[in-house]
Amino acid sequence: MALMISMRTKMHIVMWALLILFVLSMTVGGLVGGANIIDRILGKTNPATVIGVINGEEIPPEYFNSLMNQQLAQARQAGQEISDRQLDAIRQQVWDGIVRDFLVRDLIEDMKITATDEEILFNLRNKPPPFLTRLPAFQTDGQFDPVKYQQAINNPQGNEWIDVEQYMKHVYLPGYKLQQMLMSGAVVTESDVLNSYIKRNVEYTIDALHITNEAMDKEFYTVTDEEVTAGYQIRKDEFRHPEQRNLRAAIWHKSPAQEDTLLVLQEAESIKDRIINGEDFAQLANEFTEDPGNRTVTDSSRGGYLGWFGRGQMVSEFEEAAFNAQIGDV
Repeated sequence: MALMISMRTKMHIVMWALLILFVLSMTVGGLVGGANIIDRILGKTNPATVIGVINGEEIPPEYFNSLMNQQLAQARQAGQEISDRQLDAIRQQVWDGIVRDFLVRDLIEDMKITATDEEILFNLRNKPPPFLTRLPAFQTDGQFDPVKYQQAINNPQGNEWIDVEQYMKHVYLPGYKLQQMLMSGAVVTESDVLNSYIKRNVEYTIDALHITNEAMDKEFYTVTDEEVTAGYQIRKDEFRHPEQRNLRAAIWHKSPAQEDTLLVLQEAESIKDRIINGEDFAQLANEFTEDPGNRTVTDSSRGGYLGWFGRGQMVSEFEEAAFNAQIGDV
């Protein structure tokens, strides 16, 4: 009971700190340039009631002030002295964070990314988000204690989990799915970084002549396979990048009961045998996986596809298996 009381007390504080960025994504404003000054002059917005407009939605000053006060309180609790420069930086940080969360929220809505009750339960039981693992109620000697956490989640003492479930459903899991979608298609090389730096920091004076394909003899600009290979051999160093792996993965439900270990292993071996015997991995992944990242939008599954990733991005056991595997290994 003492654990539940402590959890309810701490959860109230934590959820306000986390949900304010999303639920109050109507927040922010004029103190850091949110509202258009021309609109103010023309009377399109009232500075007394609107200090910013994001994607056409007006931002009341009370929301921004509430969020600012929370940031300032956290800074003072950490023993910081708030100078004018720090105050301006906090204002800008609050504004940037809310604009980012606001745009992410709109993107999630546009892409119709949702989270089911089953996904919420699976993640709460098997992959608790950081804001829960950091709660003192679920820690022992400053470290996350899975036993305390499982006791709390299996024995609710009221409605203390409602706010957590709503946050998981509307913010955390949709945001996680969007992040997985972006990461699976984003690979940035050292050359990309260098080119971006050059474009932003180096000035050029360029003379150019544009000749369209229609103005040239087709045989003049047709590139053969041999020429492509020769060009690659000459510029081979430009294509080097750290070792990566591209594989598919499936996650199935794992009950914490020790006696079910054999059944889970047998199911995994059965699925593996079906893949080795020629069945399609993607179809089996969509049928058996419980990874919420596999389903990005309604009626759209990824077949277990994780995209490219490098070392240090996955948990150590998964990384070791992936980078020790050969092409085609299951």
